[in-house]
Amino acid sequence: MSVKTENINGNETRLSFGEHLEELRKRIIYCVIAIIFCFGICWFFKTTILLIAKRPHLIAMGKFGLTSNLQVLSYQEGFYAYMKLCFISAIFFAYPIIMYQIWKFISPGLYKKEQKYYLLFMLVSFFAFIIGISFGYFCLIPIGLQFLIGILGPGIAPVITMGQYISFVFMLTISLGLVFQLPLIMLLLTKTGMFNVEKFISWRKYAILSAFIIGAVITPSPDPFSQITAAAPIIALYEAGIIAAK
Repeated sequence: MSVKTENINGNETRLSFGEHLEELRKRIIYCVIAIIFCFGICWFFKTTILLIAKRPHLIAMGKFGLTSNLQVLSYQEGFYAYMKLCFISAIFFAYPIIMYQIWKFISPGLYKKEQKYYLLFMLVSFFAFIIGISFGYFCLIPIGLQFLIGILGPGIAPVITMGQYISFVFMLTISLGLVFQLPLIMLLLTKTGMFNVEKFISWRKYAILSAFIIGAVITPSPDPFSQITAAAPIIALYEAGIIAAK
C-alpha cells in the first residue's frame, strides 16, 4: 500500500505504509531529542528563567511594597515547579526544530507552491505566537496581578506559591500565543474553501461575544478593565483575519 509521494530529482517515488511510519518515527525521535537537549540547557539556567518569569510578580508586589518571594509548601514542590518551568521552556526553544521536522515529513508530498505557503505559514505562526506571549507577559499579567493584590486592602499579605505562579503565567501566556493565531487560521480556512469572508463577517457579533468570554476566562481578575484589555486584541485579530481572508 503506497500512501505518500516524494519528488526526488524530479522523479516521483512512493513510500509504502511501513516506510511512511518509519519516517514519522524518525521525525518524532528528532523532536524528542531536541526537547531533551533544550530541557538540559533550561535546567542549567533554571534560576535565570524563573527570574524572567517572575518579572510581572515583582512589578505587582513592588507597587504595594510587599515581598516578592515565592513560597513552597513542601520539599518537593520546588523541584516539580522547576521541572514544569524547564519543560515548557524547552518546548518553546525547540519549537523551530519541531516545525522543521514537521516540514521535512510533509514537504516531499507538496508541490513547490504549497511548500512556499507552508514556510510562510510557519514563519507568520511563530511571530504571532511570540506577539501573543509578549502581550500577556508585558501587559495583561502585570495589570491583572496589580488589580488582584490591590483589592486585598491593607494588612493582608498574599502567599504565592512557586508552583501556582508558574502554572498561572504559562497558562495565560501560552493561551494568548494560541489566540494570536486566529487571523492565520481564518486565512487557512478561507484558502481551503471551508468558509468564505461573508461567513466571517456575519459571525462578527458572535466573535465579539466570544472574545469577552475568552477574556473573562484567561484574565487573572474579574474586573471589566482586564476583560476589555484581553478582549480588545482578540476582536482586532478577528478583524485582521477578515482582512486577510479578503
